[in-house]
Amino acid sequence: MRRWLLGWRRARRGAVALMVGLALPVLIGAAGLAVDVGLWYRESARLQMAADAGAMGAAYLLQNASAQAADFVTAASTEIQGISGGHLIGTLAGPPAVSVIAGTSVTVTLSSQSDRFFTNLFSSAPVMLAASATAGLAGGTACVLAVGTTPQTGIDVENNGSIIATGCSVFSNSATNIACNGPGAPSYDSIYVRNGTVTAKSVAAAGTACINTWNGNTQVSPAASSGAPVEVNPLANLTPPPATGSCQQAPSGHGTWTLQPGTYCGGLQIGNASTVNFAPGVYVITDGNFTISEGSTIGTAAGVTFYLGGSTPGAIDFENYTNTSWEMSAPTSGPYAGVLFYQDAGANGTPPVNTIVGNSGLTLAGTIYTPYAQLQVTNNAHLTYPGSPTPLGEGQCPSVSPAPGAGLNVIAQSIEVQGSAVICAGGTTANASAQTRVVLLQ
Repeated sequence: MRRWLLGWRRARRGAVALMVGLALPVLIGAAGLAVDVGLWYRESARLQMAADAGAMGAAYLLQNASAQAADFVTAASTEIQGISGGHLIGTLAGPPAVSVIAGTSVTVTLSSQSDRFFTNLFSSAPVMLAASATAGLAGGTACVLAVGTTPQTGIDVENNGSIIATGCSVFSNSATNIACNGPGAPSYDSIYVRNGTVTAKSVAAAGTACINTWNGNTQVSPAASSGAPVEVNPLANLTPPPATGSCQQAPSGHGTWTLQPGTYCGGLQIGNASTVNFAPGVYVITDGNFTISEGSTIGTAAGVTFYLGGSTPGAIDFENYTNTSWEMSAPTSGPYAGVLFYQDAGANGTPPVNTIVGNSGLTLAGTIYTPYAQLQVTNNAHLTYPGSPTPLGEGQCPSVSPAPGAGLNVIAQSIEVQGSAVICAGGTTANASAQTRVVLLQ
């Protein structure tokens, strides 16, 4: 019996070895298939990234009426090479297939042959991968536009600041183009957002849009585009009003004042907790700041334009800490229709920074136009176009789009929004709305 049992056990071991031997090719094949499929999946994802990049790169040529088919292929190939260099996308079966609908969209299709490492034991047929992407031009009105090409940062939104553009776009012409890839990256770029919010129809920059998502609660919607064509300043041909007549008398001391259009020499300062009403017209402020501070406020200011000029133009300087709400509206007709504030360059071309700060709500219908200097909106200041609900809560914008011609546009050399400040821009204003053309994947 003992000899029989030992013989049976040896026979069983042989059977197990035989079964393992028979199953081993299947097990190796399954493991090899899993490895190869994972590789193909990774190559397919990277091939799609390359197709996206190619379509985006070629789509910029849609604005060039003289671009030929070969130009689109070259542009797509350059971007594909840049995104795929050093990364596995397989062996491209040929140059990208590029299909163009003139002025509308570009479709790039790629195909590649992927290697077999383990499954070639079972098949020698090549594994073909394919990816396709379409990109086109999206148009819109830029109601927040940083026109300067040289500032280090065109639009800077930080420390709970917000830009909310209703039905229109946010755009920066700054040429700054640096890496933005995590902690340690520089805290500036054509558009730089850190612990802030930007919401618009589109968000785009001529340089790089750096969205700092690793440091604070940052929200940008839709995703920002980089490398867009520079936008034209829609007010570039605006002619400054002349300084005519004698110098008007600025208010002094505490009280309620009604000012008339005309020339205010050496600046216009309103303080001492005064209330000022502005009659309709153009106010030419030469060689000094337009300042509202010390608890002062504005009563009425409908149909007004404030121009800061002279040989050394001053700044817009609103520093009201009394939680008051001001309302201003630009003229609806005439040479300055839609223009609420206009700061000129002056003799040296570098006017001072404009600041709006401190717990005040400004309801503005018109354009803030400071093309040669920065506009800073900080410390809980709230700029908005007319609309409801009224009064607005902290960080709140009107729930509906502005009426035609009654929106708020901001056009500055550069724009900074920080310290829980909010710009609620929207709609169009006469003479001042820029048309943006950004490239987006479709």
